[in-house]
Amino acid sequence: MPILLCSNVLLPWRYVTDHALVNKLLKIMRITAILLLGACLQVAAKGRAQNITLSERNAPIEKVLQIIEKQANVSFYYKIELLKKAGPVSIDVKNGTLKQVLDFCFNNQPFTYEMFDKVVVIKPKITPPPNINEVFNQLPWGTKIAGRIIGDAGEQLVGASIRIYQRGKLISSGVSNEKGEFKLGAEFENGAYLLEVTYIGYEKLVREIKLPDLQITVIVMKKSVSVLDEVQYTAYTSTSMRYNTGDITTISSKEIARNPVPNVLQALQGRVAGMFVAQNTGVPNGAFQVQIRSLNTLSGGAKNSPGSLPPGGQPLYIVDGVEYPANSPLPMLNFGQNTPQFRLNGNALNYLDPSQIESISVLKGADATAIYGSRGAFGVIIITTKKAKAGKPSLNVNASYGFSELGKYVQLMNTRDYLAVRRNGMDNDKTKPGTSDLDLNGTWDTTVSNNWKDFYLGEHAPTTRLNATYSGGSANTNFLLGANYSTIHNIQRSKGSVRQGGVNFSVNTATNDRKFTTALSGSYTNNVDDMVQADFAGSAGLTLAPNSPVPILPNGKLNWETGTNYAAILNSLYNNSTDNLVANVSLVYTPVKGLSFTAAGGFNLLTAKEFSGRPSSYFNPANFNASQTWSAVNQYRVRTFSADPRAEYTTLLFGKGRLSLIAGGSIRDMVNQSTYINGTGFASDELLLSPSNAAQTNISTQFTIMPRRYIGGFGVINFRWADKYILSLNGRRDGSSVFGNNKQFGNFGSVGGGWIVSEEPWFKPVRGVISFLKFKASYALVGGSAIPPYQYINSYSFNSTSYNGGISITPFNLANPYLHWETNRNTEIGVNLDVLKGLVNIEAIYYYNKVGDQLTSQPLSSITGFTDFTINSPAHIHSYGAEFTVNTKNISTKNFTWTSRINATVPRTKLKAYPGIDNLVSNVNYQIGKPITGIRLFRYAGVDPTTGMYNFINADGVKGDYTPFLSPKQLNANTDRTEFVDLAPKYYGGILNAFTYKSFSLDFLVTVTKRMGTNYLAFQSYPLGWFNVNYPKDIADRRWMKEGDITDVPKASAGLAALLSQGQFTNSTGAYSDATYARLQNLSITYRLPAKLIQRARMAGLSVYAAGQNLYTISKYKNLDPENMLAGRTPPLRVYTIGINVNY
Repeated sequence: MPILLCSNVLLPWRYVTDHALVNKLLKIMRITAILLLGACLQVAAKGRAQNITLSERNAPIEKVLQIIEKQANVSFYYKIELLKKAGPVSIDVKNGTLKQVLDFCFNNQPFTYEMFDKVVVIKPKITPPPNINEVFNQLPWGTKIAGRIIGDAGEQLVGASIRIYQRGKLISSGVSNEKGEFKLGAEFENGAYLLEVTYIGYEKLVREIKLPDLQITVIVMKKSVSVLDEVQYTAYTSTSMRYNTGDITTISSKEIARNPVPNVLQALQGRVAGMFVAQNTGVPNGAFQVQIRSLNTLSGGAKNSPGSLPPGGQPLYIVDGVEYPANSPLPMLNFGQNTPQFRLNGNALNYLDPSQIESISVLKGADATAIYGSRGAFGVIIITTKKAKAGKPSLNVNASYGFSELGKYVQLMNTRDYLAVRRNGMDNDKTKPGTSDLDLNGTWDTTVSNNWKDFYLGEHAPTTRLNATYSGGSANTNFLLGANYSTIHNIQRSKGSVRQGGVNFSVNTATNDRKFTTALSGSYTNNVDDMVQADFAGSAGLTLAPNSPVPILPNGKLNWETGTNYAAILNSLYNNSTDNLVANVSLVYTPVKGLSFTAAGGFNLLTAKEFSGRPSSYFNPANFNASQTWSAVNQYRVRTFSADPRAEYTTLLFGKGRLSLIAGGSIRDMVNQSTYINGTGFASDELLLSPSNAAQTNISTQFTIMPRRYIGGFGVINFRWADKYILSLNGRRDGSSVFGNNKQFGNFGSVGGGWIVSEEPWFKPVRGVISFLKFKASYALVGGSAIPPYQYINSYSFNSTSYNGGISITPFNLANPYLHWETNRNTEIGVNLDVLKGLVNIEAIYYYNKVGDQLTSQPLSSITGFTDFTINSPAHIHSYGAEFTVNTKNISTKNFTWTSRINATVPRTKLKAYPGIDNLVSNVNYQIGKPITGIRLFRYAGVDPTTGMYNFINADGVKGDYTPFLSPKQLNANTDRTEFVDLAPKYYGGILNAFTYKSFSLDFLVTVTKRMGTNYLAFQSYPLGWFNVNYPKDIADRRWMKEGDITDVPKASAGLAALLSQGQFTNSTGAYSDATYARLQNLSITYRLPAKLIQRARMAGLSVYAAGQNLYTISKYKNLDPENMLAGRTPPLRVYTIGINVNY
């Protein structure tokens, strides 16, 4: 007799409705216009019960239910397909109760009912499973154990582990096959046994059974809600926190969807321990800074700016098995007024719509990343897009609308305050307004006060997003089709927007015996960007005097009164059309149980055609010359091909052991290619669209191609004994075209182990408090290669100028044939702790990495013909740190839940050794024993109370103004830099809280970062009081006014001494401040309409939501945004959105 064995829990019934909730919600919905219709429909369901009189013969049950609804003031909820199986109803009753009538009507029907106040839910009738012990006692002796394992949603569970124990001794074990089926080959004597079934992502099923024999046909596993059993994706397999020996954090599509952002990296901010993410600019399609754990490489050259970290090694990005170029800058045009890097070359993830993503796994540390070899030396980010799933075809549509605005930014002085500072400066300089002081001499209107920030950056930029997916199919063939579209406008005073649209698909097929399966997925995205190519946050026009002339006249023309107009960039031309194609195919053949062969291949092609031009209207007509007109076309393509064949074998060893062996290879072929052409001097603006229309002598072209190839072989051994002891071994041999002959290949690997202490018998007395405890450790040796390829050979570039009438070439680099792999030795230990059966889950990690043979650029004297030379430096860097993640279930009741997730990271790094550093390195910021993320500075001593000038302290401890060129004593650029400021975060993290109350849910994320950063004064080239240069009011109010004032802001002055002193100040500790901040990074509120309303509308679900990003910041850091800390770049934008999500 077959038995259905289920986990001992109440299965969820998603259509249950609480009438008390409905009454409360109605009061709320009456004030909400968008839900007014739903509220009115629900009101109709209210009323009081009464007796029922009914007489029908052979009537359809639908008719009977309609009569009951009217007489009893109840509402029925059911699926139409369910009632099609019903038989006719004959009934004759007077003044019967509702229960009596329903019991009679539902007798002998294939369904039953459940009442929730005034709502009656009709559901399929399920025959309860018989008592297991009774059935076992009736079975004949000698039958083998066989059956099938499925999830609570009916899905087949392949590879589940089944074990039978008696008195602690393993009697028999097995693994479910590709259909979820299993057979155990032992014979059982009478007595008590323990049945145990485990599967990643599901709760362990343990049952005590008494039998002379056993036969089980179906075992139903319940999906786990514990973070220990959440699925985590590795290179070629999946695991969970419970059995993982590495460090992996997975973010689901639900969390990603709460963030109204165009780039998924924004959705990761503050959510992953050990991963630091910051926007370099708030301009759409801009760049990001991503750092996994501590910086441990000198690769990438010098720092971009005083407030930023060195680029260093970037993580590897994998999208559906395909390497994705999000870890390197795109070869974009970088022309913009006063902002030569206004988008900072963007980021390839700008062209992957977040709505397509199912999950993101961030791999950190030794064991988690070692399988990727040298490519994963700086961490791995695995992006898995939504895939086809078996089931009834369903349609999901999501639409949202919102707007973005400037986030935290400086508040400058108005005209009255500005002119007061200017006059104070002239008093200090003992001068009077001259003919060139237009702001003071009456030339400019002193009664006008313009806010140039609002003028250039004050727009509320609309944002629209729409995406839809349609999926379904059988267990053997299923599909998913998706489409998305979005429009993002600009907060800047400019025309244009970013418009993006795309499609994606996924198809899975399998033979009936599941021995051969195929999976094919792909996506295509087109992004059109025609915003003006400028970042006005970096324009000097933003800090002009508030009474300076408006740059745009009422008739729309540019105002050239002063001879310079920073709004001229608005007349420039720009268009960039980017296409992104990602495709992946996987073929799997399983000839016998436990053995599979996989052939996987992927392709990514990112292409763009970029145009930029400056027509005659860009220039001042008073001195315009046609030779000034200019245009350029840049076409680039980044292509990646990958192939990953592998074989995998999984089996049980001696009953208690589970062994998995994987062997395979990796092939990567990548090409970066760009073609650039520009021309100057056009006879007409209409000719600008093609640079080749310029005079031939004014045309220059450039073609660049950079191929890069990689090949590797690997082997993986994973072993688990009795679900207590875990061992993981990885070995690789990698080859890369980055290095030359005899240097191309390297051998790398890792070893990891775990011990689940809570599974030990002696731990049983404390399991009521500590339900899970695991210790883990790993060690890895990997190689780094974060430099451009082909540095080991001489390369050349063509010049636009000729030599003796012929084409000339110039050496591009100085070859170093001895370049070889960096050596990264990574060590990691950790603990996982589950307290009070999952109420609190804690993960703590400590890592220590040693990196040698650093690949870096060594400066050379220009007399050699080169300015640098790539070498394996003798530097040794040690990076270390700690990561903490805490998940808590604070409150869990029928109607209300509250959960939290807290993560924190404390990263550290230091230059342990650098033999010959004094002779080899010109970077004065490197110091033995100090972080490589810091900067050496002059010691700032405040403002002299007597003179009002900046003061500094030299290496001898002597204080003075040391004004360059003017003071008798000067500061030495090397020896007097006695102070060191580390610019890397001291710690960072996030606090996520999630609340649900009946049909409402609220989530909010607070991010926290502790770090030092450049302050506003660090970016000022001109001192306070200079002509036509505005300053923040809070800085001006703190300025030195008279002898004896103690302050950090010098006197107002337009003199040469103040100008030179300001330049020296930017290289002192005074230019750096504490940039610690806490930010309400994300807030999301969702309301799901009641099931009854959804059913009436013939939908599967409907929800409305509101979300915001970067909503509020708490920080003592003034005038700049503490995230990107740059006066020359737009800060992260504040975003608001509302939307609706519908399922059919």
